[in-house]
Amino acid sequence: MPPINEILSDADIVIALATSSAMRKDVIHRIGELHSAGYSGIIISINEPSSIMKKSLEKQSINSQNLFFIDCITGMATGQKKDESATIYVASPGQLTNIGIALTKAMTSMKDRERLYLLVDSVNTMFVYNEPDQIIRFLHMLINKVRLNSAKGLLFSVKNAIDPIISTQIETFADMVIHQGEEGA
Repeated sequence: MPPINEILSDADIVIALATSSAMRKDVIHRIGELHSAGYSGIIISINEPSSIMKKSLEKQSINSQNLFFIDCITGMATGQKKDESATIYVASPGQLTNIGIALTKAMTSMKDRERLYLLVDSVNTMFVYNEPDQIIRFLHMLINKVRLNSAKGLLFSVKNAIDPIISTQIETFADMVIHQGEEGA
C-alpha cells in the first residue's frame, strides 16, 4: 500500500477501513507517515485517550509536537479534565457540537500550518454514543470544514462495523476509501 501522503496527494478526504485487531496500530502508523512527510495534525481521539495515543507515538519515536488532540474519552473516563496547550478535552463522544467547537479552536490554533490534516481514530465508535443520522450530519459538517480550510482528512473505521447503508452514505463524503492491510489498496 502506498504511503498515506501519496494517497492524500490524490484525495483530500480518505476513509480508511481496518480490521478491529489492526486499527489502533494502523492509526499510529499513518500518523507516523504523515509526521515524516512534514504534516501537522489534529487528532480527534474517540477510541482511546490522547495520553495513551501519545505514549504509543513515543514508542514509535514519533514526536507529537506538531499534533493537536481533541480527546473525547478521558473526560468521560476520569471526570472533567482541564484543557492543555495542544489538547482539548470533550466530556463525551456523544457531544458532537462540542467536538465541532473544539475542531474550530484547533484549526484556528494551527492556522499557519501549510500541511494540515484531521484524523478521526474511530468513526464506528461514534455510533455507540450517537444516533446514525446525527453522526452522518456531523461527519458531513466536519469533512466540509476540513475542505474549506484546505486541509486533508483521514477517518478510520473498523471494516463491516457499521450498517452497510450508513457506511455507503458516509463513503460518499470521501474522495477515496482504502482498505488497510489489503494488497492493491
